[in-house]
Amino acid sequence: MTVADRGERLHHAPPLRHPERKVYVELHHALLPSTSAAARDAPFDTASIDSETRESPFGSTTARFLSPELDLMLIAAGWCRDVAGLLGLRITPRPLVDAVVLIDSCDVDWDRVANWSRDSFAGACLAILLTWLERHDAWRGPATLTATLVERQHFVNATSLRMIHAIFDRHVARGRRSGRFLSLHVLETVLDSLIAPRPAWRNIAHVPWNVAFPRREPRRFRPGFVVRRLSAPFRPR
Repeated sequence: MTVADRGERLHHAPPLRHPERKVYVELHHALLPSTSAAARDAPFDTASIDSETRESPFGSTTARFLSPELDLMLIAAGWCRDVAGLLGLRITPRPLVDAVVLIDSCDVDWDRVANWSRDSFAGACLAILLTWLERHDAWRGPATLTATLVERQHFVNATSLRMIHAIFDRHVARGRRSGRFLSLHVLETVLDSLIAPRPAWRNIAHVPWNVAFPRREPRRFRPGFVVRRLSAPFRPR
């Protein structure tokens, strides 16, 4: 294999690419990048990762895999990071399928998952994912689990969950096009605001400010940029 990219080092080494099969392999030194709010949560520290690996047959050899509980938390944290990050509404729903398959095929210890979620941003990510699946009857777990996940952390609440789910339902699951006022950029800014490591009501309160002055946009306070943004819905297409 050859090094395909020598870009900025994140939570994995530059990807390796097989020159003939075009297969990419990333060698991770952490499960999440340090920029992820969930990376600071248990059980994503090195000691916890070591204790959460399990040996299992893989073809003709034996490999080590993450426990289903840690794997589920990782899927949720990575999915929310992509939704609230550069991918936004261009994200694929595939991680949701991964979560459903994992839950259906493994005996998940939900008490451990609930304990990890206490005061945890990763717990908020899992609450977003599981409540969405539950609303669509894609998964049914313990009766009080999703309510417990919402109660045990303060990053999302019932109101912010409804807003996140509504955007995802309409513009990812159903593929609706964005409009003049609720443009793709505006909707992604709303998601970026709601899935943030702040108390849920602060996240909701930040939505109007961030829509007017997107935090990822370095020109956000320049008068010309602000005028162009505010006038964009009224310009002919």
